[in-house]
Amino acid sequence: MRFSRLLRSTAFAVAALLHGESTAVANAQQALCRPAGKLVLLPHSPESSGAAISGRAPEIIWTHDDSGDPAIVALDTNGIARARVRVTGARLVDWEDIAVGPCPAGSCAYIADIGDNAGNRREIVVYRVPEPSLTDRHTRPAEAFRATYPGGARDSEAMFVLPNGAVFVVSKGDEGPVVLYRFPSLSRIGPATQLERVATLATGKVARNRRITGASASPDGRWVVLRTLDALFFYRADQLTKGIVAGALAFDVRRLQEIQGEGVALRANGTVYVTGEGGGKGRPGTFGVLRCHLPPA
Repeated sequence: MRFSRLLRSTAFAVAALLHGESTAVANAQQALCRPAGKLVLLPHSPESSGAAISGRAPEIIWTHDDSGDPAIVALDTNGIARARVRVTGARLVDWEDIAVGPCPAGSCAYIADIGDNAGNRREIVVYRVPEPSLTDRHTRPAEAFRATYPGGARDSEAMFVLPNGAVFVVSKGDEGPVVLYRFPSLSRIGPATQLERVATLATGKVARNRRITGASASPDGRWVVLRTLDALFFYRADQLTKGIVAGALAFDVRRLQEIQGEGVALRANGTVYVTGEGGGKGRPGTFGVLRCHLPPA
């Protein structure tokens, strides 16, 4: 069977299972992506869990580990580490994603301390810091925005930030439905605020390879990509953020042979950067590039 035919059938099957829609196989569309080279090993990022394109230096992709030191790492577009910057005033419980978006200081990095494998965290935290330069060793002091979920704790690994500063979190789906949530506001720092439920993307517990591990919004705000271990799902941002989840474009990433795909970052031109963990015991993480041709909005 040709790879394109296999890709189409597996992507449609993943879409159907992710969304829990019996008609998804008939209605899903295939995003046209192709790998741009082979995976690159990240020896200094064994647990790369998130990825975000810099707003200050577009050739830089920020990533981070989900444990260890509270620091972010600057990669170039070849996956080579150019800087490591410690985030001042931040704790690392379980960092799972990163985004770059607007803030009063200009361009800021948003770091999602939202992982909760045990499902017992009383609150999650999103840290926001002015985006550092590659010569910085420390960021400016981080702002901490705390939140709770309606209905109790959730394990989440995905966050995206739109160009208007709106922040969204997507639950993983390991112990319950895959749900899109919105921060009601980042205008104040203080007691935890409750997230707003926007949409359910899949009902019930989903299989491990279909749990949401990362998210990204394109810098122009047209597209949002969610990823699992096996696939990328591209949504029109204006529809997804209104709770319209049908019609995602799907792409099977198993051809990349990631060990454990976690992070994703999307450019406005359709270039996608993916990062992943090395599988434990200090093994290097991974970095890959895809070229995707998304239809005009």
